[in-house]
Amino acid sequence: MANSAPKEDPQGLLQRVAQAYSAMSSYQDHGRVVLVNADEPPLQIDFATLYKRPSLFRFEFSRPHPYAQLRHVVSTHVVGFDGSRAYSQTERYQEAPRLETRRDLPSAIAGATGISCGSAHSISRLLLAEVSGFSLLDLVDARIDAATQIDGIACYRVSGNNARGGEWDYTIERDSLLIRRIRTQFGEYPKEEYRGNILVDRPLDDRLFATSRS
Repeated sequence: MANSAPKEDPQGLLQRVAQAYSAMSSYQDHGRVVLVNADEPPLQIDFATLYKRPSLFRFEFSRPHPYAQLRHVVSTHVVGFDGSRAYSQTERYQEAPRLETRRDLPSAIAGATGISCGSAHSISRLLLAEVSGFSLLDLVDARIDAATQIDGIACYRVSGNNARGGEWDYTIERDSLLIRRIRTQFGEYPKEEYRGNILVDRPLDDRLFATSRS
């Protein structure tokens, strides 16, 4: 059973989380977004993040067709900065990849945010100072709810509202301050973003950020 959350100021906790991410020299994860819709089976988007200070970045994700009978139709997307240019690459079902140069990394991430169900933005917003938009520091009426665990690791749960609408719930590891899960609710249907296999401050070869790694 979950224990009661420790006494802590929620805004102070969120500030510590933001500071921890902004200080990371590198970051890696794998995760998924699950989007619930009453008329279809849940839609799952799988993704992976790579970051190396100061600005090398790669976010890759795959998105199935939204209609259940067409879930075998999957598009893959990559956005990032390889050290010389920001880019986006899209490979649609049974088509050749299409690579495009973007004005800058924030615009590349913005272009992927909607189709990735927000997962391209949520952590890049904390890692990269130039990325703007909603962050956990913008939560209104934040509160620390009952404590929980993910993979046996003790976590905080912090929930609050977006001033523009919607409810947000962050699950954060107590010791590392890593964000493991983000639940959002806009209207009737929830969305859950889960991140695992997180590695921080590890050496990363610059070649991992190349537009083509074949």
